[in-house]
Amino acid sequence: AGLTVAVPDDYYRELPDPGILKVLDESLEVLEAAGAKLVRTGVPDMALVNALMQLVMGAEAATLHLRWLKDRPQDYGDQVRSRIVPGLAYPATRYIEAMMLRGKLAREWIETAMCNADFVHLPTLSSPVPSILETTLGSAEEVAASLARVTRCTRGINYLGLPAIAVPCGFSKGDLPVSFQLVG
Repeated sequence: AGLTVAVPDDYYRELPDPGILKVLDESLEVLEAAGAKLVRTGVPDMALVNALMQLVMGAEAATLHLRWLKDRPQDYGDQVRSRIVPGLAYPATRYIEAMMLRGKLAREWIETAMCNADFVHLPTLSSPVPSILETTLGSAEEVAASLARVTRCTRGINYLGLPAIAVPCGFSKGDLPVSFQLVG
């Protein structure tokens, strides 16, 4: 009771599976019934945030795994290797630039999405939990698209360095778990 919950209407609610959206809306109803005030907000340019996250994650993963990629490439699955190897080609200047923009973009996200609320309510996943096969089989583009759907709602929050917790709130078709994020 007495808390304000920001609910961005764009980006995070653009692509959700209808079953997931229903469960997320039910979670908002529970929060509201408990005394929370809901406020509708927006978000800044998530394409830029996501691109910078991809660069940072790629460069950091490539740095961390470089020795093992050279010494033990057979220990990496194709889909994992295909996500790490591009980071080997990112210039340090681009990585530093992405890190320097992080604070400014985090402030912009907080001002736009949070709008003085106590926290932001976002989906954790906007599509049903994929099977392992859906994230490992197919062309590189199909696997990348499947993985991009999995991280669509979390990768930007990760890049921005914002605290978040995933809260289970129900099940989608096929009895797959659904959760929302509370972002500070």
